[in-house]
Amino acid sequence: MSDSDSWWSRPLRMVRHDFLDDFAWWNTADLRKVARDKRQRWHANVEWIHATPGSWPGNAHLVTFDSERFEKVPGLKIDLLRSYVPAARAEGLRVVAYVNAHWYSHEFANQHRDWEQRLADGRAYGRVHPLYGSGTTFCPNSGWRDWLFELLREVAATGVDGIFLDGPAVYPGCCYCEACQATYRKRFAAELPREENWRDPEWRCFVRFRIHSTAQFLRDASAAVHARRPEVLVFMNSGGWHSGEWRVGREPAALARFQPVSGAEAFFHPARRDKSPWDGFLMAKVQLATGRDSLVFYHHAIGAWHYEPLPEGEAVVSATQAAAAGAGVWFGVFDPAVRPNPDRAIGSIGKAFGLLEKADSVVAGSRSLARVAVVQSAATSQFYLSALEDLYRDPATGIEIGLLSSGGEKQEKDWRKRKTWCEGWLDEEFSGTCLAFGNEHVPFDVLLTASSDAWSLDRYRVVVLPNTACLSDLEQDLLLDFVRRGGTLGMSFESGRYGADGQLRPEWKLGLAAGLTGNVSAWRPRGYEEYVEVAVEDVLPSFRAGQLVPRPVYALKVTVNSGVSVPLWFQNEIGHHYRAPQGRSPYPAVVVSRYGKGKIVYL
Repeated sequence: MSDSDSWWSRPLRMVRHDFLDDFAWWNTADLRKVARDKRQRWHANVEWIHATPGSWPGNAHLVTFDSERFEKVPGLKIDLLRSYVPAARAEGLRVVAYVNAHWYSHEFANQHRDWEQRLADGRAYGRVHPLYGSGTTFCPNSGWRDWLFELLREVAATGVDGIFLDGPAVYPGCCYCEACQATYRKRFAAELPREENWRDPEWRCFVRFRIHSTAQFLRDASAAVHARRPEVLVFMNSGGWHSGEWRVGREPAALARFQPVSGAEAFFHPARRDKSPWDGFLMAKVQLATGRDSLVFYHHAIGAWHYEPLPEGEAVVSATQAAAAGAGVWFGVFDPAVRPNPDRAIGSIGKAFGLLEKADSVVAGSRSLARVAVVQSAATSQFYLSALEDLYRDPATGIEIGLLSSGGEKQEKDWRKRKTWCEGWLDEEFSGTCLAFGNEHVPFDVLLTASSDAWSLDRYRVVVLPNTACLSDLEQDLLLDFVRRGGTLGMSFESGRYGADGQLRPEWKLGLAAGLTGNVSAWRPRGYEEYVEVAVEDVLPSFRAGQLVPRPVYALKVTVNSGVSVPLWFQNEIGHHYRAPQGRSPYPAVVVSRYGKGKIVYL
């Protein structure tokens, strides 16, 4: 938590009670009672109120306040924002206006065709991929920005404390509208690349351009609001730690330059088998790493079943894990989930927020005391594409069912799928590393490479690179200096093997410092009957020397110089079920080396 005097630097407990398209409900509501209920029953201290709708079929062009320029939501008779703000203030509640900046109806878009995001073939993204089944989206570089900035100025004039921008995002395959083409041409003296080709420097430039476009939009939106009312909080969905964020033009550190609060979604999705049970905790850590006050967003819903609220236990766990990491918490709840059983839906949030409210005085102004840091690399998320061909084999799982065993090992040629695989390896290593520290109750921070110019490593004893493949020269030098002065660096897989632009380095500087010779190849990916052999018993107390441990599906063959310690070795490939082990290979699985006053552990 920050010790700033701004209201958003206090512990935040935000809610949004979403009535979907039923704005007429507000016409007869007792607004003081509504606000009092949020404070006393929900235990919230900030409420989001719609300035524009966020429901089907995409009515973001409508507003909930009186305006001479913008069309008002049908059926809403009161000026919702100007009416509710004083009622909320009287009950000690801050108000943030929700502005939908990504979902517009086709009918409205027909009046502004030049605003729509375009695919490389010229078709509007929302006509090919209708948002939520109906509607389209506009480009942050188009004339739409001026229209929205005027809307934001009017929202600010209603007296709200903050404005949340739900969007824009630069959608996959976008944007090739005339505004983007002209802006790109002016900035880079080149044409927009038409194909996703990671070997093309122009494509990598385009990836950065899309992220830059979103960040510049946020900068200019904030300026438009602050020209009217400088004290208003303006922020947007920052995106999280998953590698696919580049596909929608978001990067938390890039957006943090222009907003004092960084927040991202950690919605509960029961169908996701890869979801960490501590996703909110990890999301909070990443948002805090931007150097801003942070929020974690939760839908009070069972995944895509938005009208079924979270069980009480899940709501409490979600809220407390984000708060434990130092972040504020936002719950969005839909009225069809509340109306049948208010005690059940509201009670869950009330219990979660009630617990957090009691801890306000403890949490406010707190600082992390962690001595371990895990690095999350935006460059790796965006540009990592391994140069090792053998990694791109579909791994056989070896699962036996009814005397049949799965085969596989087909070589994947589609580089788009290869990129997705690389992103998966990175995400699994990052989340797995953080989960391991969490399970062992080891406090840790997250460091973002996008903020490496502000790194201060002196407070840490251990820094971990979970396949942080793409690092700049500055980042490598900072890490090696950290070790040289006595720190411990943990690094895995291809950490540091590529530059910040994703290009393979001619010399693997971190690998050489770790005692590796520089010769690198890959084991064939296989999810069965391949092993690592424990060689040194006192390194892993739970294992005996000679014990075999399942080998990771994806692993590298490296060779080492003399003078290093190798507590675990890869076994030679077995390659078949029920074939006897083939003995120790010449390739280490774990390497421990001294470097200056510190050490490097390579896995």
